Amino acid sequence: LFCAVAVAAIALFLWRARSYLYTDERTMKAFGSLYLRYRPQAYFWEVCILVRKLALVLIGGLLGADPWAQLGATGAVLAAALALQLWRKPFDDVELNRVEEVSLVACLLLLAVAACSYSESVPNAVIIAFYYAITAIAFFRIGQAMHRLWRGPGRRGNAAASSAAAVGGDSAEHGAAAPRGRFVRDFSAFPLADPSGSLPNAALLCLSRGALTVCSAQGGS
Repeated sequence: LFCAVAVAAIALFLWRARSYLYTDERTMKAFGSLYLRYRPQAYFWEVCILVRKLALVLIGGLLGADPWAQLGATGAVLAAALALQLWRKPFDDVELNRVEEVSLVACLLLLAVAACSYSESVPNAVIIAFYYAITAIAFFRIGQAMHRLWRGPGRRGNAAASSAAAVGGDSAEHGAAAPRGRFVRDFSAFPLADPSGSLPNAALLCLSRGALTVCSAQGGS
C-alpha cells in the first residue's frame, strides 16, 4: 500500500509540475533524477517503470502458489513494457533506449527458458545452454551500449533541442542542429541563482540524466 501511495504521489507531482519541469532550476536540481533522463514528451516514464516493478512484486506475492499463473502474468507485464518502450522510446539517449530494450527482451527469453524448465519438456543441458547464452549476449549488448554512452553522449536530437529551448537556447529557436555536450558531474561548480553565469556567452546550459551537461552553441564543436 505504501509503495502504491508513493508511486501515486510521484505521478501527481510530475503532472502538476509538468509546465515548469525543464525551466525551474530548483525543481530540476531537487527532482531531476525522476525525469531528466527522459525526453520531455515522456517526463512521466519513471512512473511507468515504478508501476511495472510494483506489478511484478504483486504478482510474486499473490500468485506465488501457482507457478504457471506467475509466469504468464510476469510475461504479460514484461511484454507490455517492451511494447511501450519500442513505441515511445522514452529515454533521451539512443543507447539508454537500447539498454532498456535489450534488458526487457532478455527477461522475456529467460522467462521462456524458465517455463521450459518447469514443464520438464526440454533436457536440462539445453536449458542451461540457453540460459547462459541469453545472459552472455544480453551482457555483451548492454556493455556495448554503455561503452558508447560513456565515450560520448549520443543524445536524441529532439530532446536536446527541447531542453535547449527550455533554457533559452537561441540555436534551437532558429532550427539549428541539436548541440552535442560533455557531462559535468560537479553540481556545486554552478551557483543555483544563475547557473549560466559561469559559462561563456557562446554556451548553453542543458540538463539530462540527472547531471549537468555543457552544450556548445555551435553544434559541431
